[in-house]
Amino acid sequence: RKLCTHCRRPIINSGDLASGTMTRLEDAEISVNSVRIHNAKGCEKCKFTGYSGRTIAAEIILPDVGFMELVKKDNKTAAYDYWLTELNGKSMVEYGLDLVQKGICSPLDAERVLGYLIRPKRG
Repeated sequence: RKLCTHCRRPIINSGDLASGTMTRLEDAEISVNSVRIHNAKGCEKCKFTGYSGRTIAAEIILPDVGFMELVKKDNKTAAYDYWLTELNGKSMVEYGLDLVQKGICSPLDAERVLGYLIRPKRG
């Protein structure tokens, strides 16, 4: 869910995130100054929901020969690593982290949908 741009609120000093979530955001090098969270009271613009639509966090794979060879060998882990490192793939969690960094989505909603916000290791 996308946060309402009119009533979303900063995470700083709100006490609304568990320490584990804050630690994961810091580990992912997300500036907590830009993180926004849901305003439960909402506003007139969002009809008092605190949300204004939805967005996606998708993984798009444009395979090459090397990737397809790993898939044919049923080596999923190597194929995923190859996609991340050689094809500059971006995981759903990374898209989620970008949405949180931009203040579009709450880290609470992102983790509810995507799981823990942990950047995959590259290389």
